[in-house]
Amino acid sequence: MKSMRWKSIRKGGKRRFVLLHGMMGWGLVTAVIWVFIMGIMAKGRIPLDMSRLWVAFVIFPLAGIVMGLVLWNHCEAEYRKTIKREISDGEPGDGG
Repeated sequence: MKSMRWKSIRKGGKRRFVLLHGMMGWGLVTAVIWVFIMGIMAKGRIPLDMSRLWVAFVIFPLAGIVMGLVLWNHCEAEYRKTIKREISDGEPGDGG
C-alpha cells in the first residue's frame, strides 16, 4: 500500500526528505549527468570552467530543493486523500 510507504518516509521529516530526494537525489544527480553530457558535447573535454560548475553544483541542487518541496507537498496531499477515503470507506487505515 502506497500510503504505508509514505507514512514511513514522512516520519523522517520534511527537511530530510527535501535534502535526500530533492537536493541530493535530483539536484546532485542532475548536476553530475549535466557535467558528463557537457563533456561529451565538448568532444571529451570535461568542462571545468567556473561558470559551468556553478550551474551544475549550485543551481541544480537549489532547483532540487524546489523539486523536493513540490514532491513532498504532492505526496502529502495524496496521502491525506487516501486516508480520508479509507476512513469514509470503513477500511482500517494506518492512522496518519
